[in-house]
Amino acid sequence: MAKDFYRVLGVSREASYAEIRKAYVRLAHEWHPDKNPGNEEVAAELFKQVGEAYNVLKDERSRQAYDSGLYDGEKHRGRRDDMAFYYTLYQTVSVDFDKESFLDAIQTHRDEFGKGMPIRALVRLSGDQLMHGIQIELPLNRLEPCRMCSGRGELMGQPCPTCRRTARRRYETTVKIAVPPGTLHGDVVIVSGEGNAGFKGFPSGDLLVRVVEDTGGVIQGHFLGDTAHPAALRPPGWQRQDGTAPC
Repeated sequence: MAKDFYRVLGVSREASYAEIRKAYVRLAHEWHPDKNPGNEEVAAELFKQVGEAYNVLKDERSRQAYDSGLYDGEKHRGRRDDMAFYYTLYQTVSVDFDKESFLDAIQTHRDEFGKGMPIRALVRLSGDQLMHGIQIELPLNRLEPCRMCSGRGELMGQPCPTCRRTARRRYETTVKIAVPPGTLHGDVVIVSGEGNAGFKGFPSGDLLVRVVEDTGGVIQGHFLGDTAHPAALRPPGWQRQDGTAPC
């Protein structure tokens, strides 16, 4: 009896390609042999199974053949046993998925005229912290309403000497971010209104924090755009090991 590839990926038979790919990336990351020390043999088999399911369902033609009962599993047995193929498949799909997810989040929150630009940051957390959730403090250097003129750009009809009519200045601040339990590698946490201030009363942009797994378990972060300097997350006991900026 043929395998139920939809069941392997945990999606419905009506699932879109985007849903199929998202399910594959999540399961392949979960069952990657490198992520399962001491259980590599079982993990490798499950890793191959989700890879085979995705490889069939990702293509419209092969998916139609599978749905029609015309998929010949025996014909592809050699490929199913080729771990190098599934490693390459996972690396290709996960990298593209990470890029597209992050760019989609940025595009969704692209500023209209006057609204503050978003701030993008990358944060590395351990697998345990991703599973259970964690609250972190992220130091920012962002545009805020000028404190001299209260964001008006002028003082008594004259240009503000501090912001020179731009109405904004960069200030140091810290933002608390709640990373919810079950966050996946590559997810983007959006903190509404914590980006750069808008121009003269327009809304502030958002803070877009992409979360990735750090197998070393060290909390680190750095800004990807629109910031004056790199910064690191500083939980209790954190110490910089050298003079380089965290990455």
